[in-house]
Parts: sequence; C-alpha cells; structure tokens
Amino acid sequence: MMIAEEANAIQAAYRCIDLVAPQAQPHLRAQLELYVDSRPEVYHRLPDMKAATPAIARVKRLHTEIWAEAIAASRPPSVDSIHVSG
Repeated sequence: MMIAEEANAIQAAYRCIDLVAPQAQPHLRAQLELYVDSRPEVYHRLPDMKAATPAIARVKRLHTEIWAEAIAASRPPSVDSIHVSG
C-alpha cells in the first residue's frame, strides 16, 4: 500500500508542475524525474544504512530543491519586476 501511496503522490506532484510559471516547468520536471529515479536506490541499499546514507541524502536534497523551486515559481512576479511600456 505504501508504494501505491508514494506513486500517487509523485503523480500528483508531476501534475501540479503545470500550475507553476511555464519557464520553470521543464527544470522542475527534470528534477522530479531525478527524484523518482533516486528513490529505488535507497531501497536497494537497505538494510545497510551506511550504504544507504548517501542515497537518502540525495533524495532529501532533491526533495528540498524541488519544493523551494516550486514555491518560487508559484509566486506572482513582484511589482518591481513588471515592466510597463507605454
């Protein structure tokens, strides 16, 4: 059941990328694909925690980067960055 829940969460995250700024979408998709590819590496190295630690760190790093980039890409442009020509 846990695998199905994780797969559903990843699928939902992939779909939510459509909601962020278009210029950020390709990089976020690539980062999410790296995250998905990194997950099985953790399980292949368990129960040897010493061997799994670098893989766990990579997954955590990717997770943090994806969230930070998604939040930044979801914010509206600041008033200072809007250029009005006229």
